[in-house]
Amino acid sequence: MRAGFLYPTEQQFQTMFVCPRHRANLGEYWGNQSRSSAWQYPEHRGKKKGVKNDRVVSVKIAREVQQMFAVIIPVGMAICNSCRKRHNEKLKEYQSSCLEEDDTQDDGLKPQ
Repeated sequence: MRAGFLYPTEQQFQTMFVCPRHRANLGEYWGNQSRSSAWQYPEHRGKKKGVKNDRVVSVKIAREVQQMFAVIIPVGMAICNSCRKRHNEKLKEYQSSCLEEDDTQDDGLKPQ
């Protein structure tokens, strides 16, 4: 997941494992490695330095960022509060624009 493999099949998921030596570097519940890592949200404003909070990117957010920006960010990476709020706003805009596109396409395809 952290490498951008966001849509594994069930068989692939069953064969994945995390080496115990590397668990401390993998984020949520295995320790916060983000204090030494720069935040990678595409529209982050401010310094590119380690975030000092416990909020992390979930699989859901990583998938949303991939769909909206065509950028892969690692699951478990720390997310600053301003980016988390901005992401929620951008997600609403993105979803409403997708709905508008669907309505426009439907209008063009309806039989008369």
